[in-house]
Amino acid sequence: MSDNPQLDTDAGVPGRDGLGYATFGCVLREMDALDAIHALPADGNATIELVKGQILRDRVVIRRASRAP
Repeated sequence: MSDNPQLDTDAGVPGRDGLGYATFGCVLREMDALDAIHALPADGNATIELVKGQILRDRVVIRRASRAP
């Protein structure tokens, strides 16, 4: 839902592992479903400090997704 610079590689920065994660997509329909997921409590158990406050408390299952042509 927003830029996540903490997922950048930061290669060469002391204390960072140089690994990064690409997260991207485009919602064409059903934005209300994404908004509902975004509104869920994100205080699930996280042992890694970097992701605290980003883990959903309850599991979310996406039953169907498709790739636009």
